[in-house]
Amino acid sequence: MLRRARVQAGEHVLVVGIGGGVAAASMAIASAMGAHVSVTSRTEHKRAWALERGARAAVDSSAAFSKELPVRMDVVVDSVGPATLELSRSAA
Repeated sequence: MLRRARVQAGEHVLVVGIGGGVAAASMAIASAMGAHVSVTSRTEHKRAWALERGARAAVDSSAAFSKELPVRMDVVVDSVGPATLELSRSAA
């Protein structure tokens, strides 16, 4: 996010699979940079965890989550991989 995507304050960042450590760190970094962070997870308690920590939106990743996002994303951080890659691409 810092070097490749060059996230700026006010941009929208999607973090896919918020249950993992890479995703949690990505959310924290994007938030610290002033981005509006949305997350995905299959489980309600992980989505709630992210919302409690500042995520603007949290959507269920077991469905076509790109249609549920509040806006188009400027940057997508997907550490899940092949299982979510196409949906992640459609969010940006």
